[in-house]
Amino acid sequence: MSTPKPCFRCQRYPDEDENPFLHCGRCKGRTYCSTHCQHNDWTAHKVECRIVASGGALQDRNRSTFRLNLAGLLQEPGTTATPDPDMIYYLKTSKESIKDISISGPF
Repeated sequence: MSTPKPCFRCQRYPDEDENPFLHCGRCKGRTYCSTHCQHNDWTAHKVECRIVASGGALQDRNRSTFRLNLAGLLQEPGTTATPDPDMIYYLKTSKESIKDISISGPF
């Protein structure tokens, strides 16, 4: 069995006795613990969702959104995303390297 994915919005992992979270019904690229989290993420997700759902690549993704997503991915499982001064410094000083990173395909 694969490791369950956290909620993209709040970074909460499902409890052991809880079913895995549901994916975005359109692109299947993001996982949400509730309709509340999905609704709150929609403004940021809708452009990416259209690109992925139409079979496009994610190179068009907003760079600042990518950096925020990267910071969230580096959080320890089961924790919520909180501003980390070291991470903010790393992202600011790595700006040129991060610009070269491209992501393609649905995950």
